[in-house]
Amino acid sequence: MAKRQAPESSQISMDSSLRSKRLKYFDGRTRQSDASKYVSEVSEVIGEPSMTKPETGKKESERKSEFGQSIVVEEKIGDIFNAPEYSVLVHACNCEGFWGAGIALAFKKRYPKAFAKYREHCNTSDKATLRGTAFLIPPCEVKGPKHLIGCVFTSGNNGRSKDSPPLILANTGPAMEKLLKQVAKLRKTREVAELRMCKINSGLFNVPWKFTRAVIENLRVEDDCPSTITVFGLR
Repeated sequence: MAKRQAPESSQISMDSSLRSKRLKYFDGRTRQSDASKYVSEVSEVIGEPSMTKPETGKKESERKSEFGQSIVVEEKIGDIFNAPEYSVLVHACNCEGFWGAGIALAFKKRYPKAFAKYREHCNTSDKATLRGTAFLIPPCEVKGPKHLIGCVFTSGNNGRSKDSPPLILANTGPAMEKLLKQVAKLRKTREVAELRMCKINSGLFNVPWKFTRAVIENLRVEDDCPSTITVFGLR
């Protein structure tokens, strides 16, 4: 099977401060690279997988390796918001404090108090270091189901100023790792029903879902972290 070509150099320009960012790679080791090499690794995984993808249905103990346990992504057609109470609903966010369109706007309308906490988090954080992080918001709505909102910061800006696809992918892995660790910490004190996610990055951020899925499936997380993510789509 022929490998996909890496993006043109004009498509992978990025801030010099991000060129030295240390990224978690698929074999569990940490190497220094830029986002263009990261997306090249993603392309290789999609074209010619270097690792066996985790099998749905296997017990967590059977998916563990010397680098940690692998992530299973299960896709379903349905409404992400029709979730049991104390489920975590995950979506990709910008660092500017805006949920103005797409699935983000749907989150804003359903969870206005959660949006206020997200905006405050953005306004009080150093935007230079917010990329590649996560923010888990506990249930805070007066009405409606008690859902937790998982914000993964994969782009610094929104709209036409959004980050490039390679940079968004470079931020996705670290952000998801941080979110899963936050959920693992929460599970020590309270029950978490499900971990649900939309097809992050594939909407207004304009990154093909297959690339983001490859990043997530090749993460290796600590044994106490959730290892199954249910991804919901309309079709």
